[in-house]
Amino acid sequence: MKRKEIITIVKDAFLLANKASKKALSLYGDVYAYRGFVRVNVNDHKSKLAHVLMEEFYCPKGKNGGVDIDNPGGLPVNTFLVKKAGAEAFVKYLQKFFDTQIITHLTN
Repeated sequence: MKRKEIITIVKDAFLLANKASKKALSLYGDVYAYRGFVRVNVNDHKSKLAHVLMEEFYCPKGKNGGVDIDNPGGLPVNTFLVKKAGAEAFVKYLQKFFDTQIITHLTN
């Protein structure tokens, strides 16, 4: 897969994550009682996907050697359910195109 195609796919994944987060925000609101962090991790740091994420989207290398994407939905909220909805949409979309194992880390 060419680099430009990967960039387009990742941009689409971020847009879908944002839409999913906005939908969850309208359902749950920004409830401060249930806060948390959501991180998506691409395990294979040598993959083309990982290189695009690091170079084009400035995603940092994770502690386990993969690439971490914090809160891919991008909304400035504290609600765990909103962040989780965005992360799940992001992962589901990327898994359609890439063999790389992608994991959503949920922490609250």
